[in-house]
Amino acid sequence: MKTNAYPHNRRTFSINIRSLSIATTLLAGLLYIVCAIFVALAPQSTMAFFGYVSHLDLLEIAQPITWKAFFVGLIFFALGTGLSAAFVGYYYNRLSTR
Repeated sequence: MKTNAYPHNRRTFSINIRSLSIATTLLAGLLYIVCAIFVALAPQSTMAFFGYVSHLDLLEIAQPITWKAFFVGLIFFALGTGLSAAFVGYYYNRLSTR
């Protein structure tokens, strides 16, 4: 009797791309807002912390946050992250059905 290592009736999990994209966009936006609050309240400490995390000297390139910079950054960061999650979900669904 021969057993099949990969049965033909295996179940595949499909990701809901829309839900993943919306949830990721909202979470990225929230994280951006929290980060901006830290930068506004304690810019030197926040830049030093992220400098340690990224192995860069961010204290030299720190800029004040304007409302325009805040909203443009929020929109692009959140939508870019959500779009990336949508691509991951799409390609996961495509590759998992093969």
